[in-house]
Amino acid sequence: MIKKLLFFKISLIFFFSSTIAWGQDNIERPELDLDEFIQNLFSTQSEDINYEDVYETLFQFYRNPINLNEAEEEDLRALYILTELQLNNLFDYKKLSGNFVSIYELQAIEGFDEETINKLLPFVVVEPIDARKSKGNLLQRLAKAKRQYFFLRYDQTLEKRRGFNELDLDDSVKYLGGRGKTYLRFRNQQVNDFSIGVTLENDYGEPYEWNPDNNQYGADFISYHATFYNQGNFKTITVGDYQVQAGQGLLLSAGFQVGKGAETVATTRRASRGVRPYTSALEAGYFKGAAFTYEYKNFEVTPFFSYQKLDGNVIEEVVDPSDTLDIDIPGRGGNPDSFLSAIYDNGFHRSLREINRKDQVSETVFGAHLKYKSEDRRLKAGIVALQTYYGIDFNRKISQYNQFDFRGSSNLAVSGHATYRWKNFDFFGEVARSESGGIGAVAGFVSSLTSYVDLAMVYRNYAKNFHSFYGNAFGEGTRNINEKGIYWGIKIRPLSKWTIAAYYDYYEFPWLRFRAYSPSKGHEALIRVTYDLSRTVKIYAQYRQESKELNSRDEDSALRYLTDSNKKNYLFNIDFRATEVISLRTRFQSSSFDFEGFTNGYALIQDINLNFEKFRLSSRFAFIDTDDFNNRQYAFERNVLYAFSLPAYYGRSFRNLYLIQYDFNRDLTLWARYAYTLFRDRDEIGSGYDLIDSSKKSDVTIQLRYKF
Repeated sequence: MIKKLLFFKISLIFFFSSTIAWGQDNIERPELDLDEFIQNLFSTQSEDINYEDVYETLFQFYRNPINLNEAEEEDLRALYILTELQLNNLFDYKKLSGNFVSIYELQAIEGFDEETINKLLPFVVVEPIDARKSKGNLLQRLAKAKRQYFFLRYDQTLEKRRGFNELDLDDSVKYLGGRGKTYLRFRNQQVNDFSIGVTLENDYGEPYEWNPDNNQYGADFISYHATFYNQGNFKTITVGDYQVQAGQGLLLSAGFQVGKGAETVATTRRASRGVRPYTSALEAGYFKGAAFTYEYKNFEVTPFFSYQKLDGNVIEEVVDPSDTLDIDIPGRGGNPDSFLSAIYDNGFHRSLREINRKDQVSETVFGAHLKYKSEDRRLKAGIVALQTYYGIDFNRKISQYNQFDFRGSSNLAVSGHATYRWKNFDFFGEVARSESGGIGAVAGFVSSLTSYVDLAMVYRNYAKNFHSFYGNAFGEGTRNINEKGIYWGIKIRPLSKWTIAAYYDYYEFPWLRFRAYSPSKGHEALIRVTYDLSRTVKIYAQYRQESKELNSRDEDSALRYLTDSNKKNYLFNIDFRATEVISLRTRFQSSSFDFEGFTNGYALIQDINLNFEKFRLSSRFAFIDTDDFNNRQYAFERNVLYAFSLPAYYGRSFRNLYLIQYDFNRDLTLWARYAYTLFRDRDEIGSGYDLIDSSKKSDVTIQLRYKF
């Protein structure tokens, strides 16, 4: 076997010796259409998934491709492209034959077909170890970095929202800033060396102010980081805003997680990538402070610290015990003079009411992650400890269903996690305990049964009093609390052009929850069939069904009771690349919702994209007809780079958008986007202070990027 691999490598070097140097293939890394990649990978859209962070992470992989000679298994797994069999074969190949000399060697790895290689190529390169690391001191390396870029974006809804109507509103609720949203971003990075960046954002209605007393320095949201890699035994050192990804995400999930969807196997197991800089404009779910990862032999230790102010509603009055249920709430602490009743993570500071909620509670986090990796890569195990302190007791209003939610000012959570590879089975699991005594557990496996069949199973059990503030493990709910269930996913490639993906998920909620005032259960199933007719035509059809118990709407009943709600989704999609310039996508999706009455809805969507050398035009025409919001249709839309758009189509409406991208040169790019929705069944759009007194909503976005 070794002789054959050596002969193959020597043949490659000889064949390409006239056209390539070490690490320089005569093929260019293909340009990535990230919008299309995400749509194909996660074609089942849901409002519960943080797609902006998905987009951000995948774009960073594209901007900073993984060197296969230095590749971490967790980084490759986070792409959701390779199966367990392909991952194992890649590292086995590298172990037997040594470092890659050419990207063409991927063709020699068992199980790497043309489709897999084409998906992988935008994210990987072959270079000598440390080939991309700049030389000289830090200032010299910063100046020589080849991946510096600057973004400036402005977008605005042309129709006026109610919050900007100064005549009809109280001063406490009217929006104080401009009607546009601004975004500025700078990043300077060198792979395996450093990443330095800053992001500034003001949402619509937020004023630009210099008010240090209110923790505002011009822009409403400012995020920054300085991260350094491979400094001796220090694998990572970061200061500023960052995230930590460890285990299966029970305590530390780092935002980039994908739940149930069209990728039914690869997304079930979390990648444990450790510390990474936070670069998103989302104003929640990250740490602010410092962290580092120190590597010694087979061990890694990652201590981290964070301190920041969170938005919240502080009640400064004595609590009357008669206003609450007659139960003992741990951490209540009697009748405090002030307490925190809610934490807000939407990041809006547009009115005096919202500004008064800003930075009302301090959050201090100490934590550490100890990780072990065996020499043969088969066993990985770790321990996570996370201590969180709030500057004031958190005591939300008590209702029937939230009696076991977190209350108090301190939460210590500890977990242990492990993965073990046996042949083509990858077993994984994590168990955690929070200060309340609640236990959270998730375990399962991902396996390539054959080169044509992949299988996954995940079991989870999250107690009703398990509290994790930065966790996002696999589950049905948006939080890992009060849930248990089992998930099975399968992916089959029966013929070269056919793929069948399916999953079934059964779950229970042992305690009460919102809209279900007794223990409830549900299940969900999906099947997707994909047919690659040719290199230019791809067709897929998808069916998803979900059943969940909810409170009955019967107002006359003396007792609330549960009844089944059933939702069905249908999807049919055709991608057609007519020429090198023109590509088309036709999509029909519909749904029905049966809950004490039957409603339905559909959306017919046509995308037309033109791609010239320096100019690109993307357009969409969509017809929507839904009976109610329960049948809203989620459909990914193209947007300017770094902006993610996943609107909910609803009502009887027409949706149209145009996106232009123009490359002035290799360094300067302009994006311009215009999108509007015209409703036929209403004269008002939205609600509250975002209400628009019109049947039309129009959005304009302008963005510039400069690379230097």
